[in-house]
Amino acid sequence: MASAPNVKLIDPVCSPEWLTLVEKTSSSLFHSPGWMQVIRSVYGLDMNAAVIERGGAPVAGVVWSESSDMLGPKRISLPYSDFCDVLGDDVEDRAALARYVLSAGIPWMVRTFDGNLPDLGLPEHGRRHFKWHGLDIAQSEDDLLKGMNSNSRRGIRKAGSVSHIEG
Repeated sequence: MASAPNVKLIDPVCSPEWLTLVEKTSSSLFHSPGWMQVIRSVYGLDMNAAVIERGGAPVAGVVWSESSDMLGPKRISLPYSDFCDVLGDDVEDRAALARYVLSAGIPWMVRTFDGNLPDLGLPEHGRRHFKWHGLDIAQSEDDLLKGMNSNSRRGIRKAGSVSHIEG
């Protein structure tokens, strides 16, 4: 049986390990150090991340912010983000990171695509399903518009015809 991976706590905003992981895995804007810097500077939220390294390079990681409300403390992956999956190709590494985040005994709210969070055999509370729409902005403007339904195109045309009124 393989030993448990070594989990390392880092600052994802300025850590070279986090940037390397984001660049080499299937990540999103919401995993980027730049996005987290905006959240940190605008809302004063601090970010934490944990990574698993092999051969001196990160292979998996998770980011979260700690918050507190009338129900107590919680960890959120990641506030002001549509989703922020646990990164990594290996399901055992992702499971080890999820266990690490939960080991503090603080509830964890994670926004993830179905199937990306390993089944840890723990009860889930408040699971909600949302629709998410992505848009490939590498296309031309005409191609983007052609791919939208007529209501969306009409809304865009209408928004473009409204002039800015200063009050």
